[in-house]
Amino acid sequence: MDRQYLKRKFLREAVVTDIKKGFIAAPFVNRERDPRSQLMAAKLIARHFRNVHPDKIVAIPMQGIPLASNVANFFKEAKEIIGFKEDVPRPYWSNSVVVKVESFTTEKEKTIIIPYVSAGDRVLLIDDVCATGNCSLSIIRKMRELGAEVVGFGVWVDKVFQGGSKKLLKEGVDFYSVLKVEKITPQGKIILSD
Repeated sequence: MDRQYLKRKFLREAVVTDIKKGFIAAPFVNRERDPRSQLMAAKLIARHFRNVHPDKIVAIPMQGIPLASNVANFFKEAKEIIGFKEDVPRPYWSNSVVVKVESFTTEKEKTIIIPYVSAGDRVLLIDDVCATGNCSLSIIRKMRELGAEVVGFGVWVDKVFQGGSKKLLKEGVDFYSVLKVEKITPQGKIILSD
């Protein structure tokens, strides 16, 4: 029932801003957040990952933070870790994941830092959207190099047509999205899958 409500809301409110690049604006997801929808999405993600027992819920910056905070409420034993996109103070360097990636949205290189990740951690990654998956893969591989186990990756929206979720699944990551955008028609219509 929650998923059907969110699908209807997404189709009603989301707008394609660039057909060629596949950009979709859905403010209630990540800019003008609707608390009720955030909680519904978090509940669906938490239900999917209920048996993986993460000890860290990691928000990929910036737009993954509100969803991760809501998801963390369903895992009482887990700590919420918030990543950021800038230089970190010196004390965090010893146990931080630091990756340089090209932003799909801005096409500029950015540095993502996720502090407090150590060998043996069971990490559930959370973001707002999965597009090409390149940023996510870089983070996952770096976490694995440090000895952390990525037990899952949850997002609000999977833009299936851009291939990121396939890359993550091929990498062996348990991937879950609340909504799946299969394609955008040449006329700018959003097609969701069931």
